[in-house]
Amino acid sequence: MTTSTPTLTVRPIEPLADAPLIHAWVTEDRGSFWMMSEYTLDEVVDVYTWLDQQPTHTASFVCADGEPAAIVQTYRVDAAVEPISALFDHRPGDLGVHFFVAGGDERRPGWTMQLIGAAVLDVLADRDVRRLVLDPDVDNAPAIAIAERVGAVRGPVVDLGHKTAQVLTLDADLLR
Repeated sequence: MTTSTPTLTVRPIEPLADAPLIHAWVTEDRGSFWMMSEYTLDEVVDVYTWLDQQPTHTASFVCADGEPAAIVQTYRVDAAVEPISALFDHRPGDLGVHFFVAGGDERRPGWTMQLIGAAVLDVLADRDVRRLVLDPDVDNAPAIAIAERVGAVRGPVVDLGHKTAQVLTLDADLLR
């Protein structure tokens, strides 16, 4: 059996149109670290509408042959915007990244890394980005392991109020 490699693209999330799919993903057990498992559909619409209105944030899908397969959200690490910036040594050009891979019926070796690669290439098209900042929950061992596999370096463990996060940073020049 021959399987073709899907074409990966990134497109902005459309809050109202895409909320049902996002809601289905984040309310699955595997979405617990996304911290939206109890959200209603209307609350998901509200979150993504708010993100869409922020000049410092983005929310996009990584799509495989046009079908959403992952979410990538970014935020400028800036003391005026994000409280995390006061909790570690942030620098100009830092961009926070959150990543969520949708579940699927079939698991493909390397699939998560392919999706992350497409997201990172899209994010790094902005030459002002100097470093990626990740802040997974300290109990999200798979996310931390993936970040370290691509070269991220552990920083401090920080209390964000809603979670205890492991800060990891990744020099953008290593990925370009």
